[in-house]
Amino acid sequence: MIEFQDIQVCFGDFEALPAFSLAIENGEFFTLLGPSGCGKSTALRTLAGFIQPSRGKVFVGGRDVTGLPSDKRGVGMVFQNYALFPSMSVADNIGFGLSVAKRPKAEIRERVAEIAQEVDLSEKQLGKSVADLSGGQQQRVAIARALVLRPKILLLDEPLSNLDAQLRSQLRGQLKDLQQQFGITTLYVTHDQDEAMSMSDRVAVLNHGHIEHAGTPREVYERSGTEFVCTFIGSVNRMTGGLAEAISRQGPDGLRGNAPMFVRTERVDIAPPGGTDDTRVAVDGVVASNVYYGSTQSYLVDAAGQSVRVHVPTSRGQREFEIGETVHLSIDPRDVMQYPHAEAGEAA
Repeated sequence: MIEFQDIQVCFGDFEALPAFSLAIENGEFFTLLGPSGCGKSTALRTLAGFIQPSRGKVFVGGRDVTGLPSDKRGVGMVFQNYALFPSMSVADNIGFGLSVAKRPKAEIRERVAEIAQEVDLSEKQLGKSVADLSGGQQQRVAIARALVLRPKILLLDEPLSNLDAQLRSQLRGQLKDLQQQFGITTLYVTHDQDEAMSMSDRVAVLNHGHIEHAGTPREVYERSGTEFVCTFIGSVNRMTGGLAEAISRQGPDGLRGNAPMFVRTERVDIAPPGGTDDTRVAVDGVVASNVYYGSTQSYLVDAAGQSVRVHVPTSRGQREFEIGETVHLSIDPRDVMQYPHAEAGEAA
């Protein structure tokens, strides 16, 4: 459905996208994830037609759209700040693109009413100024304005970043439901890992304009393709020295004790001192800190000459370990990630 072929984008001497290639399937919810300045919004705007690449081609449905203006590409876009017109009513904002296209007024009214119902905007709200709406309602107006044009592709550039945490969580589900309802191919840009993991069919993690790893959220999280992806997503322990050597001895072939190993914090088990499963690597340590977050308990344990972070889901009656208490840590070697270029002295 969408294909970037060897796209290069430069801003003066700065190369934002050196050689960007990516294919997105029809009907897929695909997310570009990465830190600020990694090139994800540049890729989105290149697809939208707002940026002309220095090299390469962009295809939509097998058609080369690289030289087409944005309004000829069949894409709808929702911006980070929504880009709504405060002096216009909600209905006029939603129908703006149809008015520019000189569609009949009766058709505009009908299509605006239909899409407003789909995104849960009432008839009363259609008559209001967008300035009178909440942040979540304004976001739905922006989405309705994009969808009313019936685009083949929906582009979303950090559309939830200006909302509070509770509303962001609520609207994630609504956005995903809308995407599935319309069956529209969606390219989403965010730096928020929770958004990327919970909403996407596939995710591409960008770093300095390069795709470090593209795959399903589970693949990207559990078997991160590069050290950057491993340390960027989620919370991870970087293990060296005695602990890494112990894992290397007991783990599968290919793990090297002289290079850093990485394990997600929730994949480390903590228990009172005692026996352990023979399939797991075990080491005793001392609790250095204990922080309660409500749904999780976070421990920092000094073990084998380093600090190990452990995140445990909380449950009623669960044993809590005190600071200074000796505990037993265990790790399944299959949960360990290691990268060929990393040597013991390198920083993570």
